[in-house]
Amino acid sequence: GLVLMYARSYRPGDYVRIGEVEGVVQELGMLSTRLRTPKDEYVVVPNTVATAQGVTNYSAAGRAGHPILLHSSITIGYDVPRARVESLLLDAARRLEGAPGSPAPFVLLRALNDWYVEYQVNVPLDPTRAAGLPQFYSALHAAIYDAFAEAFDAGC
Repeated sequence: GLVLMYARSYRPGDYVRIGEVEGVVQELGMLSTRLRTPKDEYVVVPNTVATAQGVTNYSAAGRAGHPILLHSSITIGYDVPRARVESLLLDAARRLEGAPGSPAPFVLLRALNDWYVEYQVNVPLDPTRAAGLPQFYSALHAAIYDAFAEAFDAGC
C-alpha cells in the first residue's frame, strides 16, 4: 500500500486496470484497493496484485495533458483496397460522439499476414471521460460495423 501511495500509480477517482479488473478507484488502502467496475460491482484487489502485475491508469493521461487513445483492430483480406479500409475506419472514428477533433484519428497497419491485413484504428478521447471507456469501445465497434456494412451493402 505504501509503495502504491508514494509511487502515485493511481488515486481515488482514477479509471484504472489492475490485473484483469477495470474500474474507478474508490479507495486505496494499505493492503488493498477497492474498484467500482462499469457494471457497478465493487471489487477488492490486493495491492500485491497491483505491484506484481502492474497498473494501467487511463486517467493519468489527462493530468499530463494527453488524450486517451481508443484502439480497435480488424482483419480484412487483400482483395479490399487498403485506402478503402482506412477511409471506412476513419469515417467510423469520426462518428464517435465525445471524441475530440484534435488530434485526428489515425489508422495503423499492424500486420501483413498470409491471408489478411490487420488494421488498427486509433481514436483520441478526452481523458476526463475515462470512466466511460467500455461504452466508448462499444460505440466505436458499432460505428466500425455500421461503416463496413453500409459500404458493402452499397457494393463497396
